[in-house]
Amino acid sequence: MGDRKKILIILASGIGNSILFGPTLKALRDNMPEAQIDIFAYKKIFASPFTGSNLVDDVIYFEGIKTIFELRRRKYDISITAFPSNRWQFNVFAFLVGAKKRVTHSYKVKKFRALSFLQNCKIAADEKLHDVEQNLNLLKLLNIKIPKKKEVFFYTTKENEKYAENFLNKNKLKNAYLIGVHPGAGPFKFKIAPLEKFVELINKYKRKNSKILIFGGKDDQEIKLKLNKLLDNKAFILTNNIKDVAALIKKCSLFISNDTGLMHIATTSKKTKVIALFNGTNLTRTAPYTKNRIIIILQKNKLKYPFY
Repeated sequence: MGDRKKILIILASGIGNSILFGPTLKALRDNMPEAQIDIFAYKKIFASPFTGSNLVDDVIYFEGIKTIFELRRRKYDISITAFPSNRWQFNVFAFLVGAKKRVTHSYKVKKFRALSFLQNCKIAADEKLHDVEQNLNLLKLLNIKIPKKKEVFFYTTKENEKYAENFLNKNKLKNAYLIGVHPGAGPFKFKIAPLEKFVELINKYKRKNSKILIFGGKDDQEIKLKLNKLLDNKAFILTNNIKDVAALIKKCSLFISNDTGLMHIATTSKKTKVIALFNGTNLTRTAPYTKNRIIIILQKNKLKYPFY
């Protein structure tokens, strides 16, 4: 690729979408070890799978219009917008950042409304592909071979792992069969499966030494309490920073979840079996990217492609 390139990765869709970009980010770093690879994250949580790792040089968060001026000042050679990207805001943002080569997908719908002409290096989105594969296809535009090994990951620090160990020791869970549960879906309430389904699955897979950990953010607080009540208030309810949550999810032997970012975090652990409940979202796009999984379809996909 010549002299040291400056690359900006644009993460603007969600933490789950960011995780599914991970194999592409790793391939970029493996093939361009000398490049400066920065991340722009619309929300801090979107960059959390990669912060602290050796895959990125810097992370920039959105702080209003001044962020665009700062990114323009850096004069990037390449910007890459992670899939899905069919929104005018994403295309305008990439255009204003001003990288010479602006890499993204092209879509069959909303071509003019999404102002996709503002991007100058595009590859067609394929509705038959998982999001991981969609993102990897972007490498073709940079003449980088798609790697055979494609694993999602979530980088945690020693401090995060120590938190998880301390939590297990403090609550005498070290030898328990941990079942993690995410009954919510943040603001996306339409994704949420009936709580009775979670109870049914917990009862089906629990063991004598099972302990239940209920995960979710502030938006999920009400539904977490309702599930705990159905479980006779015997579960542990957690609302922590996302890095600590990820470290604790990786300690679970089983993770039962709606189609959410936490579900994708669980897929980054080889020891964790994932049971994913799809209640109307796109299974082709966001199925848990692991062989250690069970998928339960409660409602077939009812969403337009690729966004809600």
